Amino acid sequence: SSGINAEYGDMSRSLSNAIAADETNRFPLKGRLLGHQLNCYHTSLASSYTLLTNVLKLVKLSGQVRYFNLDITQISDWLAQWKSDVGEQRDLFRLLHEPFTAQGNGEKA
Repeated sequence: SSGINAEYGDMSRSLSNAIAADETNRFPLKGRLLGHQLNCYHTSLASSYTLLTNVLKLVKLSGQVRYFNLDITQISDWLAQWKSDVGEQRDLFRLLHEPFTAQGNGEKA
C-alpha cells in the first residue's frame, strides 16, 4: 500500500510540476488542471505540498487571486500532516501572503 502511495505521489508531483512549468499563457487551462488535481488528490500524501505550491504560484502569476478560496486553518493542518519543515512552511506562507492581502485579509497574511 505504501509503495502504491509513493508511486501515486511521484506521478502527481511530476504532473503538477509539468503543468506549472508550461511556459504558455494558458492560465485558465492550467488553473483548471491544477485545481482539479488538488480537489481530487489525497491530501495525506506529502507530495500534496508540491501541488499546493504550484497552484499558489499559478494563481499569483495569472492574477486570478480573487477566484482562489483560502482556508488558512486547512492549509496549516495539511502542513502538519505532511510534516513540512520550517523552510517549506515559510515558503508556502510567503506564497499565501499576496493572495490574502489581495482578498483584504491582510491580518491573516
